[in-house]
Amino acid sequence: MESTGSYWKPVYNIFEEEQIPIMVVNAQHIKGVLGRKTDVKDAEWIADLVRHGLVKASYIPNRDIIWFQITPMVSDLLIGLCAIMMVISVALYIIQNTRTLKEETV
Repeated sequence: MESTGSYWKPVYNIFEEEQIPIMVVNAQHIKGVLGRKTDVKDAEWIADLVRHGLVKASYIPNRDIIWFQITPMVSDLLIGLCAIMMVISVALYIIQNTRTLKEETV
């Protein structure tokens, strides 16, 4: 499968879940291989290149590695969200107290 944009990801995920061997190759790498291709013959041409070892698979980390890469980002986002919530809480507390002080002085 040629990795053009992000269209390959859903198909790759299905094959990975079913443990069906799949190879994703870089579109730029395929363009660099000599030969003529058309849209009609694209899949056959890529399969032929793979059979002859003319392209190599792109590195795609497995789900466990991706999860470990995402987890720190999520925790950083949660920490940032908590900080924002604290600032909002303090601002609301100050606003409420200034209203109370104004009412008491009137």
